[in-house]
Amino acid sequence: MNLHEYQSKKLLKSYQIDIPNGQIISSQIPDSIKLHLKKNTAFVFKSQIHAGGRGKSGGVELINNLKDAEDFISNQLGSKLKTYQNLPHGQPVNKILVEEKIAIERELYFSILIDRQTESIIILCSTEGGTEIEDTAKKNENLIFKEYISVGEFPTEQQINNLSKKLKISIETYLEFKNFLQNAFKLFLEKDLSLME
Repeated sequence: MNLHEYQSKKLLKSYQIDIPNGQIISSQIPDSIKLHLKKNTAFVFKSQIHAGGRGKSGGVELINNLKDAEDFISNQLGSKLKTYQNLPHGQPVNKILVEEKIAIERELYFSILIDRQTESIIILCSTEGGTEIEDTAKKNENLIFKEYISVGEFPTEQQINNLSKKLKISIETYLEFKNFLQNAFKLFLEKDLSLME
């Protein structure tokens, strides 16, 4: 089963993983968001489909005024968004996630997945990529960091430490990273996921 981004973020939040404040729109922009847009507060508008590449296809935009927000909603809702992952037909946009804009110091990639070949769980991370992780993996595989965890086990302190060093996590934020990783892994196991990124 595939989840939309807003559904995934609800799960993350239930496992004490911080997410940006957001709201789902399926028709009109709520008055609370309109008020902020009139003051030129920036929000990220994200069309909800089961495919990556939304940003490059016009399905994700940073918007700070009411007219652009209304145009985005009008153009996206009810349309079919085509990305490199769902060509040639695209997928219908029935909901839009509107999130607060947050300052990004740097972007990291993090995922947990099942490796059927080794019959283990992999935590896969990178200091590069984020939205471009496929390109990073093709061009520079040594920027992709992996830790293998046996089924029924949890990441060890050493594995968490290895990833934090490779990702250049500061000493000041190590505990936050450790809590994030442990909570994400717990979510992965308890909800019987096959991929989380």
